[in-house]
Amino acid sequence: MYEGLNGLTDTSLVARLKKAVKGQELYVHDSENCSGRDFSFELDIAAKFAKTGYKVDFGHDADLMIHMDGGTFFVECKRLKSTRKVNRRIKDGLKQLHQRYVKSEAPTSSRGILALSIGKTVNERLGLLEASNPQDLGNKAFAHNRAFIEKGLTPNKIL
Repeated sequence: MYEGLNGLTDTSLVARLKKAVKGQELYVHDSENCSGRDFSFELDIAAKFAKTGYKVDFGHDADLMIHMDGGTFFVECKRLKSTRKVNRRIKDGLKQLHQRYVKSEAPTSSRGILALSIGKTVNERLGLLEASNPQDLGNKAFAHNRAFIEKGLTPNKIL
């Protein structure tokens, strides 16, 4: 059993850690349905919530369930690996979130977020972004995010 941030004890976390380390060493060897990086992305998002003091629940149908301010916040994590499947993956994630809301104890007050990793869609070989300073690096990362959005990934095309 794992004792971690904020007193987190969760055997489901241990299961996720095991899946994360079973992945291939190089991203080019990832397969469509078996990537440790998918679980590593979930763990990265979970760490961001845990770092700010929220309790993270790994033992749920959602990738993550966050307990905050007396409510439930569902998180679905998607690593986008192909530009041709972006809209489908986003639509699937939103559908999953809707299902989580409907099945929750308080459907009308349930909330969630679809966390997307777009790295491979905007930087296929996952090369390094080079910059002379943190501001320049931030600007370059922002430009990649803006390019992703401007490729036509609007809600009308997703829903």
